[in-house]
Parts: sequence; C-alpha cells; structure tokens
Amino acid sequence: MALALAAAITLMTPTTGLSAAPSPYIVGKQSATVSVFGGNSGVLVPGENLTVNVVVTNTGSESLSPGTISVQLTAAAFTERADLDSWLKRADNPPSTRAIGTTPTTIIAAGTSTTVSLTVAAAALGITRATTGVYGLSAALTIDAAAVASGAGSIVWNTGTGFSPSGVSVAMPITAPATAAGLIPATELATYTGVNGILTRELDGVLDQPTVAIGIDPMIIASIRVLGTAAPASAGAWLRELEQARNETFPLQYADADVAGQVQAGITELLQPISFSYSMDPNNQKVPLVVGETGQPGAPGNTPTTPATPSTTPAPTTGPALPGMSELLAWPYTLHDIAWPPDNSVRAADFPVFAKNGLTTTILDGGNTNAATLAHTPNPALPVSGGRALVADDAVSDALRAAATAATDSAWRAAMAGLNAQLAMIGIQKAPDQVVFATLDRAAPVSSQLLSQTFNALTAMPWVRPAAITDAIASTTEPQLEVKDAPESSSRVSSITGLLARESGAAGEGVSLAGFATVLDDPAMLTGPSRNQLLSLLAVSWLSAQNNWPAAVSASLTASGKILDSVQIVPPGNISQLSNEALIPITVSNSFTLPVNIVLRTTPSNARLEIDSDTSKTVPPGGSAKLLVPVKAQVGNGKVQLTMGLFSPTGVQIGAIQTATVDVHADWEGLGALVIGLLVVLFFGFGLLRTIRRRRKERAGRAADEADAPENPGGTGEEPNG
Repeated sequence: MALALAAAITLMTPTTGLSAAPSPYIVGKQSATVSVFGGNSGVLVPGENLTVNVVVTNTGSESLSPGTISVQLTAAAFTERADLDSWLKRADNPPSTRAIGTTPTTIIAAGTSTTVSLTVAAAALGITRATTGVYGLSAALTIDAAAVASGAGSIVWNTGTGFSPSGVSVAMPITAPATAAGLIPATELATYTGVNGILTRELDGVLDQPTVAIGIDPMIIASIRVLGTAAPASAGAWLRELEQARNETFPLQYADADVAGQVQAGITELLQPISFSYSMDPNNQKVPLVVGETGQPGAPGNTPTTPATPSTTPAPTTGPALPGMSELLAWPYTLHDIAWPPDNSVRAADFPVFAKNGLTTTILDGGNTNAATLAHTPNPALPVSGGRALVADDAVSDALRAAATAATDSAWRAAMAGLNAQLAMIGIQKAPDQVVFATLDRAAPVSSQLLSQTFNALTAMPWVRPAAITDAIASTTEPQLEVKDAPESSSRVSSITGLLARESGAAGEGVSLAGFATVLDDPAMLTGPSRNQLLSLLAVSWLSAQNNWPAAVSASLTASGKILDSVQIVPPGNISQLSNEALIPITVSNSFTLPVNIVLRTTPSNARLEIDSDTSKTVPPGGSAKLLVPVKAQVGNGKVQLTMGLFSPTGVQIGAIQTATVDVHADWEGLGALVIGLLVVLFFGFGLLRTIRRRRKERAGRAADEADAPENPGGTGEEPNG
C-alpha cells in the first residue's frame, strides 16, 4: 500500500526549490530526515495562530551541527486529492509556496531526534479562503547555509463550511502473532490476553467503536476452548468480553490463512480445520452426562428405547464427551461472507473461487484497483464475479495504520494530521452518500489506549460520520472503478504449492501426510494437527518481513519429512534359503509417536520363489517389529531379488522400497535327506552285518567244541573201581 500521509516524511537532496527527487542528506557520516505537521492534529480554524512542529532525526553516525528550520505554506489550497498526493511525494512542478517562519536547531546527537516548534501568527498566514481547504506545509533544514533535508505535510483550514461529512467504516483484524503451531498454547494465551497483551490491546482498543468491524481469527477461539478448564483465566475473560462487543464481526479464515495464495496455488475448496481431538484432554472438558443421568431427548446417541427394569446401580457412561468441530468454532458473527486477503494480492480470476466457498465479499486494497487514477474518491463497493469487493482507501488506511502503531506522540499527531487532510479533501468533493472504507493491517497496536484514542479522534472529525461495514457494502458503485490484477509472487505461490502437496498430496509429489495418516487407527491424530499447522503457516501476518516466512516453510517441510520417514524397513542383507518352504524375518522400525498398522508386500524377481500373501503387523511407537514373510521355493537354484514395500491398510505406500537378495538352494534339502537316508541304511546295515557275523562266529565256536569232546556212552566218563 503506497504511503500518502499528509504529514509523511520526505527526504530531499538540497537543490533550489522543493521539487528535488527524494534522497537522504549524507555528508561524510552525517545523514538526517525531517518531518513536519501542524498542531491540533493539523487542523486550523480562522483567527488561530498556527503551531508548526518539525521533527529532525539524525540517522548518521556523527552529530549534526546547529542549523535553521524554515517553514513554507502553499499559496493556495489543493483542489484535488491527486494534488495533495503529489505534494507529499515531492513530485515535479510543485505549487508555489511562501515562507511563514524560521527557527534554529541545536546540536543533534547521532541516532537521536529532536522536535522544534514555532508559532505563526494568524495574520501572517495570509489565508483568506472562506471555505474549508487543505494547504501544503513544508520544512527545510539548513546547516552552514547548505540545504540538508526537507519534509512535507499539510494543514486543514477549517471554516466549518464547504464540505460534506463522509461515512467512514474501518475493518480491523484480531489476530495473534505469527505461528506455525496450528493452535495457541496456554502459556502464550495467558500472555496475549493478559494486561497489555496483544489480544487485550486489539480488543480493548476497538471495543464498541461504531466505525470498526472486527475480523476475528477462529484459531483464537478454538485455542481457548480446546483447553477447557485448563485455559488461562485471562483467556476466558477475554473471550467473554469479545462476546459482549457491540461491533460488527466476521470470521477470518482459520489462523487468518491467505485465501488468495491458496487459490493461486490451485486450491478450489479453501482449506478448513479437520479435527481438534488431538489437542483435547477429556478431563478438562465439561461433562454433558454424569453417571446415572440420561441425555436429553433427541440428542445424538440417545435414541429412545423400552425402559429397562429399574436398578439401584447407576448405569455407567462413556465418560467426558469431547466438543465437536462446530462447538469449538461457533461464534455469533454478524457477517459470514467476507474474505480478507493480503494487500495487493488478488486477481480477477480469484473472486469466483472465493464465491464458490461462500465468500461473496472481498476486502480489497486500493492498490489492487485503479482508484488512484480516478478524478474523485469512489465509494468502496465494487461488483466482481460472484459477488462484490470492498475497496479500502489507501491513503486513509495508511494514516490509520501509522497512528495505531505510532511509537511516539509526535508520530501519532503527524499521522492524525495526515488523516485529517485526506478525509477533509474527500469531504470537500461533496459527493452524495460518500462512504470511505479503511483497514488496519495485522501489525500489533502499541497500546489499547492509543488505538482507542485514534478512533475517538477519527469519529470526532467534522468531516466524518461513523458508518458500519454494511453501509460500505451497500454504497453506490462507481462504474469506472476496476480491479487491477496483482497476483502474489511466483516464489510464494510455489512455496504454498509445496506445502499443500506435502499436507494432502499431489500427482508426482510422493506420499503426503494425509496418506501417511492412513497407517493410524485414527488418521485425524495426524491430519488434524498437520492441517491446522498448515493454515497457521499461511497466515497473512507471515508476510511481514520480520517474521521470515521462508525459514518457517523450510522448518515445516523438514519436520513433516521426518514424519514421512519415521516408518521404514530395516535393510535385511543377503538371505539363504535351503528348504522348499521358509519364513523370512523382516524388521520394520517406527520412530513415530503413535502405533502404526502396516502391510509388508514382497515381490520376487523370478519364479524360483513364490510368495502367496502380504504380511500385516502393528508396530509400536518408538520401537520395531519382525514380520515373517512365507516363501516357497519352486524349481532350480540361484539368486532371487525380493522387492519389499510397506503399505497402509488402504494401500498407501509408506517409507522407502527396500530390496534383499535370497540365495535359493532348495534341492539341498533333498540331497541332505538322501545322504542322511544312506547313512541310516549304512548304519543299520553295518549293525546287521556285525550281528550276523557275530552269530555265525558263535555257532562255529559251538560246533568246534562239540567235535573235540570224548565219547562215553551211558557212563560218566570215569573208570569203575574193582
């Protein structure tokens, strides 16, 4: 959004006049800037003296010597906003000016600022205009007669006539600082909703302001509710205060995710949260049913049945019920159809996709249109394909943003002087039913008091009447107002495409987190957090240079890559198979935080092995498991390469493919059996042979004994006596 503050700082290389191109003054190690604004927030009424404030900032490394500030005023009021814009940007051919005063400056130390003021008598101004007008104001610093730097601002000459108040409506986002966590942790919620926390500053600063519509990030609401009774007390109080606000409200995308970036990356259905169950402790949630009680008629799961016999023992319940998605995200918004993409990020082709997703009103930065080229300020309503755009006024938005984030009182007064000049110029056009729409960005306000002070001062301006965002939506359209395509950078779209592919998958991109989640008993335990983390990584606030979005994207892809690599086959090395049938052990490791259900699919490279079926197993978290692959040897010996892959029960490939070489020697089993059989035969044959030989020997011995014995028939073998 191009800055066009009426009190903007413009640095000048010293030349004759005030039309030189912007450049910092640098002499050796010295450099300086100058800003100028009128007192009373840049508004002067007839008869009053003019107070001029000049801020000189030494941006160099050496002190600035004493010098002189000279102040000039344009000879005539601006007739068009374009003239004011040219003055502030120090364009060529500036209008004629007249000197209205000088004041000295003292030594200014390096890195410091000083404010000098001078008062110009009303009579010395030379303004005789009878109606309200805006004049250019400038200040130039000279040191040792050399021009050093100059700045341009403005004052509003307010006679109370010659203008019509414009309806002014402002949209402000309530968002948390950039995060990639998907939900805001309790400790950070306590800080953000505590005294002077960012969410406290945002809400208290706009609470019940009639001109301000609040865009609420649903992630804040969900983050508080998922904690249940464990949520910080300050977060609960903040949520109740938000609910009581009388402002118009509308939901941002979850985590304030960039809708334009999603569409330009090819999304047709904008991303939404999937689940929050992963983040909830049932013990911290309110219990809808207690032991022994019955549910309300018609409630889910409470289908009427025939009454059972009364029992004195209470019927057990299933325990605390977790709130569903709709309960966690529900909010009484007054509007539901608004998309708020980043500034200067939308193409005409994006609007139909927004509308398809129910977002028929798009907040559009003025730089995304031709508004700056029109002769007058258009109303914000702009018909687009599928709905309408709500075009913010760049200069008014810039001034509001500068005021809301002003670090010093001088900076705030300079911003408000610029805001007065812009809105007064619009009022001087006297356009019937003029409505001006402005936006605050995602930058955090300095304080709720400063924010409230800004809006109180805005609504008190004589050229302003408070208007609602619905007034801006319903404003008369300007036929000449058109959208100018301003797509997001190709590098950002490419990064978003990569994040989308990693989260939910795309052709040729390999396995995604959504695919990997199919190994879990409850895939939402992974898809829930990964979706919310993706949405938070797409938050508009990441576009601020200080948040280093590319580093956050790289960290996200690294973390998700570790998840995808967490389940792997441990390479088994070479395997020898010596039998016709065997069970080959394969180890699978799981470094993920949950049990995974996997299917091992093994394919042989040739017909020597046959594998009839896949093998399934549940692998514990942080552990490993062995899967036994049944194989059968067919014909012949040789090497077989096994290709092994892990799959989820739904068929999604998990982890890397592994291979193993099997040396098949199935005939060794037959040869071994033959050898053993022969050995058995030989053993028993040898034993039988020994037995036969022994028995033959025994019979031969007995025969020999019988042959050697003397004959003694009928006697004892002894001679008788006498």
